[in-house]
Order: sequence, then C-alpha cells, then structure tokens
Amino acid sequence: MASSAVGDWKTGLDELRAVRDGKYTNELPFKVWLAKCLVRNGKAPEAWTLCEETAGGGDLETEDEASLDGAQNDLLYLLQVVADECYLVGEFYVAMRAFDELERLSDSDAFWVGKRGAAVGVFANVVAGKEPRETLADVVALLRQVNTTEADTLLLPVLEWARGEGIRVE
Repeated sequence: MASSAVGDWKTGLDELRAVRDGKYTNELPFKVWLAKCLVRNGKAPEAWTLCEETAGGGDLETEDEASLDGAQNDLLYLLQVVADECYLVGEFYVAMRAFDELERLSDSDAFWVGKRGAAVGVFANVVAGKEPRETLADVVALLRQVNTTEADTLLLPVLEWARGEGIRVE
C-alpha cells in the first residue's frame, strides 16, 4: 500500500496482488487500495468485479444485522472509491455503473450528479472512438431508469446521434 500511497500504482498493484492471506485481502482498506491501483493501471473493469465480489460474498450473507450494516457500509465506501477514481481517470463507463449502484443502494439522489456526468463522459468517449458503441445501450437503459426531465434531456442527443450512426440502443 505504501507504493500506491506515493503514486507508484504499478508497484502497488504488484505488491497487493502478491498478498494471499485472506485475513488481509478481505479487509476494506486492502480492497480500497486494490481498487485504486486497478483503476490507475487501466483495469477499471477489474475494480468493478471487486465491487461485485464484495457485494455477493462473505459478510453480506450474515444474519447479524450489525454485521450486515457494516458490510453494506463497506460496499458503499468501495463503490464510492471506484466511482470517484474511475471518473478522475476518464473511465466513465465503470464510474457510471458504480454511481448507479450507489444511487440504488443508498436511496439518495446525491449520486445522480455523478451518474449523469459519467453518462455524458461515456457518450463523449463513444463519439471519440475511445469506447465501444455498444456501451450506449447501457447508458440509455440507465438513464431511462431515472424518471426526470433532466434524464430525458440527456437522452435526446444520445438517441439522435445513435440513430444517425445506425447504432441500435434500444
């Protein structure tokens, strides 16, 4: 973690991947630093997978309500880190998914701004040829889940551009 803390993300990732002891790898600080290293090394989808694994395993299966709340809080924190780090480095597709999950899990509108910005970033990356065109279908689906005129306003240029390019998004 020390290498990562000073910005040596490659060495940090190598060091974190060398850790095999579940006593450490299951801890939130380890997962947070691993997620940051993954994102900073161009492996944002792997950081998303780490979030999915955290959501689907271990502590979330417990019947102890205090542990469940703790596991939920850990997941929310990890998702926030992944969303923010991905947004910072321009990995907008993963950021959009993480902000969407945060919005769903936290029952808060606070993450809408991040999801909206990330959706616009995905669209810009698709137009620039930096992101596969197929990702627009996910952008459209996520924006359609938000029942606001703001989401509809964001959808208009995406749908218009996709139609002009012959891309199916629905």
